[in-house]
Amino acid sequence: MANFKFFRYGMRLRGFAPLCQPLEGLSSIEAGDGKYYNILVYKRMLTAKEMKQYELDDLNNFQYNKLHTRRLEKGMSLNDLSRLSGVPKRTLEYYERTGVGLNNCGAEKAILISDILDCNVRDLME
Repeated sequence: MANFKFFRYGMRLRGFAPLCQPLEGLSSIEAGDGKYYNILVYKRMLTAKEMKQYELDDLNNFQYNKLHTRRLEKGMSLNDLSRLSGVPKRTLEYYERTGVGLNNCGAEKAILISDILDCNVRDLME
């Protein structure tokens, strides 16, 4: 039996309805809690573009760091950064969501990633 990680998003401006939320990976819909019309539960993490397009709040309590912010500023996906740097996508996700930044990445990979993102390697350390 597979062990899935679920991701939750709040619908702050409207409830569940046709074309009001992404359907790919949608697992369940929960009743609202007073702040949100509905809580959507996905088997995947939504992109920043999807959250903005459908006006959803991320309820996953991720503390994104400078690596995440810099990557988005450059308009680069995790897949792109993984392909260019040789660092697995899951590893990059870990670096983005934790306070370690690139501290545990290794010097060569950290320098390569900073070059790809056109910034100083110190900017990506937490």
